[in-house]
Amino acid sequence: MLSLTETLPPGALLGHETERFRDLLSAAGGWWLAARPAQAHAEGGAVAAWAPMAGARTAIPAAANAGTSEAGRHAGHPVIHLRTEVNGGFVVPDIAPDAERFTLAVVYAAPEAEARTLLSLRLGPADAANLFFLSHTDGMLVAKDRAGGVGTDIALPNRLPDFRLAIVSWDRTRLLLKTGSILVESRGKLDGVQGPVDLFIGCRGHRKGLTKTLGNARIADVVWWPGRALLAPRGAGDAEQMAALLSYVRWQY
Repeated sequence: MLSLTETLPPGALLGHETERFRDLLSAAGGWWLAARPAQAHAEGGAVAAWAPMAGARTAIPAAANAGTSEAGRHAGHPVIHLRTEVNGGFVVPDIAPDAERFTLAVVYAAPEAEARTLLSLRLGPADAANLFFLSHTDGMLVAKDRAGGVGTDIALPNRLPDFRLAIVSWDRTRLLLKTGSILVESRGKLDGVQGPVDLFIGCRGHRKGLTKTLGNARIADVVWWPGRALLAPRGAGDAEQMAALLSYVRWQY
C-alpha cells in the first residue's frame, strides 16, 4: 500500500471525477445531462423527462417526439437510444438568455448507423429564429447554422462503436469544433445570439419534418456552458472546466 503524508487535491484522486465535474460545473452556472436511470425517467419504455446532474432545467420530449427515445445501455453505460428517421428528441426551453459565447459537449456512440443530429440550438425569437446544430452525417462531424453564417467540420467514420466526445465553442466571431486530438476553427456570424436559446437533443426542433436528419445515436452525456468558450479559454476557470470534463470522460468511458 502506498501512503502519502501530503493532502492531495480532489482532482488527484480517482473515483471522484463525476462529483468534481458536477461541482465545478454547478459553480460556473453550467448544465449537464447524464443518461443514468436516476435522471432519465421512463414511462411505458420511453423517457418522459430527463433530469440534470447539474443545473436546474429538465429536458422534456420535443413536440414531435414519437415516444421512442429509450433508456438503454451501450458498452456497459447508460444511454438514450434514438432511432433513425423517428423523432425521439428532447428540448430544454430557455436554457440561456443569449448565445454570445457558449460551449456544448456531447458523449455519444453510433454502432449501428449514422448518429445524424446530435444537438441543436434555436437562437432568437421563435418567429425569426436561427438554428445552430451539431451533427454526424455522411462521414462528417459538422457544426453550422441554418442561416449560413458560420460552419466547420471534421471527417469521421459514420459508425462509431466506441463512445466519442465532441465539443463545440462559439466565441462571438469564432466557431471551434473538437473531437479527439482534432481541433478546427472558422470565423463568421451567428444570427440570433442576442435572443433566448432553446437546446434540442437528438432533433432540430419541435416540428415533425426533416426525418432525414434524425439518426441512431446513443447519447450518454450532454453539457452546456453559457458564457464560456472553453475551446478558446479566457483564464484559469475555463481551463479548469475543460480539465474536469476530460477527466470525467477519460475515466467514465
